Amino acid sequence: MKYNKIIALISAAVLALSMAGCGKEEKTETAVSTVVKVEVNDEGNALLEKALEVNPSIESFVSLNTLDFSFDNGNGTGKQEATVKTTVTEIQTSPVQKGYVTETIGNGQALVSSGVYVKETDGQKELFIGQDDQWYKSDVDDMTLFYTVGIYDMKDIGRIFLEAVEGLEYVGEEEVNGMTLAETRGIVKGENVPAMVLDSGIFVATGMTTLTEDHMVGAPDVLINFWIDEETGHVHKISLDGAEVYQKIADNMFELVKDVEGYEGAAALGINRYALTYEISQINEVEKVDFPADLDNAIDLDALSAESAQ
Repeated sequence: MKYNKIIALISAAVLALSMAGCGKEEKTETAVSTVVKVEVNDEGNALLEKALEVNPSIESFVSLNTLDFSFDNGNGTGKQEATVKTTVTEIQTSPVQKGYVTETIGNGQALVSSGVYVKETDGQKELFIGQDDQWYKSDVDDMTLFYTVGIYDMKDIGRIFLEAVEGLEYVGEEEVNGMTLAETRGIVKGENVPAMVLDSGIFVATGMTTLTEDHMVGAPDVLINFWIDEETGHVHKISLDGAEVYQKIADNMFELVKDVEGYEGAAALGINRYALTYEISQINEVEKVDFPADLDNAIDLDALSAESAQ
């Protein structure tokens, strides 16, 4: 019961553009292939090896995670667009402190501003979720945290992406947020895309919480760009466009329902863009997370669950 309430609140606090609204017209323009030819080289692979080697040493970080999503569901409403920006601050060593502040803009209008925080006291972790100017809290274990906020863990996400590519091509140097970084790029082969998607949760923000590998049969290759500090090996920026994979999922799901009563004449979603950018800074430099004072007035979900059980 408590876990279901947590998931419900998390779902309400992030973008929930679902695939339920299949239209009655033909698909419109969809994503153009973003995969370019990658020539893996020794310099790129050396950076890949170094980035994987230092990844376990990450204990804290700040990141700005940006999702640009555009689609057309064919029902006459035209193109729908959303941008979701989540500022993440994490201290992963005990006592754990984590903060996630999300701003969502849909079709040019501010839609949602939400916050999620985690703090550890005497070995017990508490999850705080803000909704409609009210905070809720609940004691949580590590497994619950993984399923609720794991999609923001750039230590883990970075590792998943690095392990998924076939190798890296060193492209050159680029200035990123005041740092001179090595730009690299690599390909995740189609057969490895389902595991990467499920492990990283890159589509969870749009309500894709029950995906399986069957939904991604025929997934295309995915290009991922990494910007790496050549001296430390830390990854400070990652970008990828998952539009083609999302389109394949939409097409596969459509095939499952197209002959179901009520879906006659329906069309699958047309995915124009699903671009993800992660900008990571202050690696191992974060000393504390600034928690809102209102957390002290959070409604206790554990107490509510106990009352409802009586």
